[in-house]
Order: sequence, then structure tokens, then C-alpha cells
Amino acid sequence: MGIHCLAARKTWRGLVAAIVLATCASVLIGLRWQAGAFAGAFAMAGDCLSSFIKRRQGVGPSGKSLGLDQVPESLLPAFACQLYLPLGYFDIAAVVLLFFIGQMCYHVCLSGLVCVTSLIDWRPARVGVG
Repeated sequence: MGIHCLAARKTWRGLVAAIVLATCASVLIGLRWQAGAFAGAFAMAGDCLSSFIKRRQGVGPSGKSLGLDQVPESLLPAFACQLYLPLGYFDIAAVVLLFFIGQMCYHVCLSGLVCVTSLIDWRPARVGVG
């Protein structure tokens, strides 16, 4: 069968949704729609690039790779947005750093939420039933 070039969960619907939602968000915050379309498209390109590299490294589906999961997804759209926004290299580095920190915080909160929900679902064992 061979290995997937990208993760099996990458879909055309996801690509279209990312571009449409980023385009709508850019218009809502007062930017040109093209900036949003570029940001969405290049964010998905970065996601596909990191997925492609992870498949080559043998990282399994939904496997995490520190830095590789964050940098391309923020670096490529930041460079693409230079066409519409006055972003310098320092600004792009700041975007990548903030995205990286945000992703780390998200994963920490998500793992904490999983721990809390597993405690809530905890049920004592039934003893002496029978």
C-alpha cells in the first residue's frame, strides 16, 4: 500500500474552509480579502509541508513534532502577507514565536482538560454486586 504523502486526514474541504474562513476574517478586521485568502492558503501549505516532512521522518498519524507542527504553519502565511501588510523580518519572527507559544499553551490546556474530564467520569467500582 505504501505510505501517504500527507496525513490521511488532509482534505480538499479543509483547504477550502481555511481559505474561505481566513478571507472572511480578514474582511471583518478591515484587511483586503486577498490578504486573508493568501494567509489561509499558505497556512494550509505550511500544514501540508510539515505533514509531508513528518511522514518522511516516520512520525505516525497525529504524531507531534515540536517546532515542525508550528513553524511552517505560521511562517509561510506571514511571508505571504508581506504583499498586503508592512511586515518586516522581526514582525514575522514575532508572529512565528507567538504562534509557537500559543500552540504550546493550547496543548497544555487541552491535556489538562482531558485529565479533568477523566476525573469527572470516574466511577467507583461496584463491590459485592451479584
